[in-house]
Amino acid sequence: MDSQESAREVSPQAILDAARVFEERIPFNRVLGLQFEKLDESDVVVRFEMRDELVGNFTRGNLHGGVISSTLDVVGGLVAFISLLKR
Repeated sequence: MDSQESAREVSPQAILDAARVFEERIPFNRVLGLQFEKLDESDVVVRFEMRDELVGNFTRGNLHGGVISSTLDVVGGLVAFISLLKR
């Protein structure tokens, strides 16, 4: 049996519920203010409001690299979690 045959279908509601857990139950994600706007098989859209405390370069007002890398880490973690739901 190949991996496609053993994969279960995950409902859009289950995916949305997982995203809400990542948004609301993980304290650091709440600090960042991450909100998933789209999450499906081919796209992930996450947003957050730019705030002064997220600035890394105060002279240019650039977003801190840690915020960028943390956001990528959260998205990767959520995608991995959803893939586990399919098993």
